[in-house]
Amino acid sequence: MNKNQTSTSAWVKPPDLTIKDRVNDLLALLKRHPNMAVGLSIFLFAVLIAIFAPVLWTSDPSMPAPLERFTGPWTTGHWFGTDNIGRDIWSRALYGSRISLTVGVSVAVIAISAGTIIGITAGYSHKFDMVVMRFMDGLMSIPSIILAIALMALLGGSVQNVIIALSITEIPIATRVVRSAVLSLRERTYIEASRSIGATTPRIMIRHILPNIVAPLIVHATYVASAAVLLEAYLSFLGAGPPEEIPSWGNMVAGAKDYLSRAPYMIIFPGLFLTFTVLGMSLSGDGLRDILDPKIKRRS
Repeated sequence: MNKNQTSTSAWVKPPDLTIKDRVNDLLALLKRHPNMAVGLSIFLFAVLIAIFAPVLWTSDPSMPAPLERFTGPWTTGHWFGTDNIGRDIWSRALYGSRISLTVGVSVAVIAISAGTIIGITAGYSHKFDMVVMRFMDGLMSIPSIILAIALMALLGGSVQNVIIALSITEIPIATRVVRSAVLSLRERTYIEASRSIGATTPRIMIRHILPNIVAPLIVHATYVASAAVLLEAYLSFLGAGPPEEIPSWGNMVAGAKDYLSRAPYMIIFPGLFLTFTVLGMSLSGDGLRDILDPKIKRRS
């Protein structure tokens, strides 16, 4: 082989991607998946509101002002009006994003983490599967809102207890999602090959099974987060959520139900925040599913 042939066939390292290239790739991806672009925009907007709530012309969300009760929206100092005891609805809506998003994200992290550990173990071990999944089936047979109300009655009303109660209701669903994925993976050829060369069970779970279930877990996490935000609102509306003085969107909607005819804006603004945030999470999950699901990729 001469020098020309050698130099032609030599492997050439591809150029490193610059920040500009990565940004262009991200923009192209969002352009191909407009649902995810819209969903992420809405969700990031809600996150920014939660972070910068203290500097967005807000006041103390729990401070009553009896002389300013039922002030209408679009007035000076009260863009969204005031509630039945004079609290600023704009401030409560912005600070409420912190509570609602904290509940949603925390429940998603806890439920997905616990569901992954239990689901992988159950899907890979027949004995563990027979015992644990029957318990999970029992929890899933109870409607989520009923189970959450019962747990809140047992634990008491606080944000931390809401997170615990909702996590317990979501863990069985996450466990079943992970278990179904593991059951389809454990008989694959590369898993059998790993067993044949003496790979231990923990190594197979961590090195071969876990990376292959990341995609469905990410998509399911968006569903869990949006469901947790809605369930927190349901609990607050039924009087089983955090204390009424805590500014969450669910508490605001619950407090406004008795004044719909007199001050409908009290329920409109927190309801819009709640609706668009859950919509953003759902659209983000749909977009991630379209990107990560290989079957959808092949069809497109």
